[in-house]
Order: sequence, then structure tokens, then C-alpha cells
Amino acid sequence: MLIIGLAGGSGSGKSAFCEILSRRGVATVDCDELSHAVQEKGTGCFLELVERFGGEILFPDGNLDRKALASIVFSDEEALSDLNRIMHKHILDALRRRLSELAATEPFVVVEAPVLFESGFDAECDLVVCLLSERKEERIVERDRLTAKDARARLGNQLSDEELEEKCDLVLYNDSALLHLEEEADRLIRYVEQNLLS
Repeated sequence: MLIIGLAGGSGSGKSAFCEILSRRGVATVDCDELSHAVQEKGTGCFLELVERFGGEILFPDGNLDRKALASIVFSDEEALSDLNRIMHKHILDALRRRLSELAATEPFVVVEAPVLFESGFDAECDLVVCLLSERKEERIVERDRLTAKDARARLGNQLSDEELEEKCDLVLYNDSALLHLEEEADRLIRYVEQNLLS
């Protein structure tokens, strides 16, 4: 089974792109969903996070308070580094288990991984694709109800479009209507079928 890594900044449309691929019968894995799953109460990841950051990252019911955790690591580089180390390890373990399940039935899978390069998972991909969009900022403002300034700050903490283009094998764009995004999905499928599966 071929593994296609999908990168792209927040607001680039990766989730919508994967939904289109899924409707076309392509297997996809959302690392954000895996991230939430590995943080559930009682998991190994959850226990490591509590050990590192303490009980202040928990709600009264004992579940993880992600906002409290985010506020701790926001301005502390060492804490952020520790959080990433813990999270990447557990997300990659969950991802590899999911991929091994899909390997028996799928010719290829697209992995939506917001931190594809930061986690090192790009080294395990047969093809790395990035989805770029000049409309990222306005999408983040609308989706997450942020100010334009906060949206720019979030994007400033991510790889730039230029850095993504340099690191990726194939560049796709999401700057116009949904129909164009569907055409880009078809372009990816054709590329994989003609260049990697033939």
C-alpha cells in the first residue's frame, strides 16, 4: 500500500479535500482525529501529559482540558517541545496501527497530517503532497472565529507556502470554487495511478 502524506497550513482546505477523496473511494486518515483519540482519559498519552504538566491541565471530571494545556505551552518553548515529543510519538503509533489495518484492502491511503514534517512522518510517505491556498487567513477567521491578527499569528507559527512547496513532491491549489478542489482531487488520483501504481 502506498502512503500519500498531505500537508498544508491551517485553513488550506485539507479536510474538505479528504472528504472529496473519500467520496471517490480513496482511503484517508485524519491525524487530528487520532490526536483527540490518543488524548482520551486513561490512555498512555494522557498519563504522560498529566505527569509532565500536572493536574492543572484537567477538568474537574478528570478529562484533559486542551485550552489549559495550550495556555501553558503557548509562551514556553521547552513545554511546547515536550508536548510535541509526547504527542507525535503517540499519534504516529496510532497512525501506523491504522495504516496496517488498511494495508490489506487499499492500494493507497492519503494521510492528512498537519505536522507531517515536524513529526518526521514525511520520511515514511511514498509521495508528499501539499495543498496551498491564498484564502487561508479568511477561512481561519470564519471557521475559528479569530481576529485577522490572531489568524496571521497562527499561520506565522506554521511552515510557509514556499517552505511547503520546497518539501513536497506535488503541489495542489484550493483558491477558487469547490469544483476546482474536486478537480485537484482527481488530479492527485490520476497522478498516483499513472506514476506510482502503474
